[in-house]
Amino acid sequence: MKLFLDVMYDDTKNARKIKSRDYNNEGKYPIIDQSSKNVISYTDEIDGLYKDVPVIIFGDHTRRFKLVEEPFFIGADGTKVLKLCSSVYDYKFIYYYLLHKKIPDTGYNRHFKWVKEIEFPEIPRSIQSDIVKKFEVLNDLISSKNKLLELLDILIKSRFVEVFGIFNVNTNNHNTIKFKDLIEQNNINEEDKVWLLNLDMIKSNTGEIIEKVYINKQNIPTSSIAFKKGTVLYSKLRPYLNKVVIADENGYGTSELIPLNSYKNGLTAEYLAYYLRQDSFVEYIKDKVTGAKMPRVAMDILRNIDIIQPNYISQEQFSSFVNHINKLKADVQKSIDKAQLLMDSLMQEYFG
Repeated sequence: MKLFLDVMYDDTKNARKIKSRDYNNEGKYPIIDQSSKNVISYTDEIDGLYKDVPVIIFGDHTRRFKLVEEPFFIGADGTKVLKLCSSVYDYKFIYYYLLHKKIPDTGYNRHFKWVKEIEFPEIPRSIQSDIVKKFEVLNDLISSKNKLLELLDILIKSRFVEVFGIFNVNTNNHNTIKFKDLIEQNNINEEDKVWLLNLDMIKSNTGEIIEKVYINKQNIPTSSIAFKKGTVLYSKLRPYLNKVVIADENGYGTSELIPLNSYKNGLTAEYLAYYLRQDSFVEYIKDKVTGAKMPRVAMDILRNIDIIQPNYISQEQFSSFVNHINKLKADVQKSIDKAQLLMDSLMQEYFG
């Protein structure tokens, strides 16, 4: 076995970090961070472009590994750029090997110290290549299915704009509701175990829940907000990450989430969620933040935003469309899970 320092080194100092306020939806070069997305944003900047690829990206807080094979910039703090210092190894082999390693989760702390303790097996390059080929077949399958999920999400957003238009354009003179009138303080009576939702458990742009954590009711943090099933939860922290979720059960969440009641105000939850997720709204709101390290939307701005209230029948039709697409997405996700299970099984066979 070879020690980490004999195989890899940290080259983060040579990668330029792009600030979140300079993120763009399109651009020549990708911005890579430690989030679950392969690419968090884009830029047309050229100075400081990291060209010495491939590299492996490690999320110091999220514990995620990514293989990057094209020039890039890095995003948020905690994004590590790792290079091979030994020709004995293939990048893809090391990437899959690192995916297999279980880095301890110590919360929102730095985890790179655990990576530096990893030891690497000494395997001939030819055998490494054979192993990688098997993983690539499964990885390509999983990637294509994930791409399908992304396209289905785009389909929903496109449908929203087609039916309702873009943010701040009320061509049909519909009634409007102030954001502040949707905010609701909830009291819920739950059993001993309760759902606790933090921002890192919400997938950007789609509102999908990555994982669910249940805790004893007496351990709920004092700053938490309560929410009921069907509540739309909007994240005021780093709004460019576009984290909006419809709660599928009662629970508690971080105080960075704002609970919104749609139904009592003549809105469906699906309509409200996609109103807040639409690109035009995210572009508008991302410039309305305060704070450098923890950028949040100023509440006085949020509270006075007008939410357009279109015909309820058209909202219901949109909700039905969303629910139908979500069923398709669930089927695709099942096939992804099966492929991932096979991938994990092969990793266990080859890496122990």
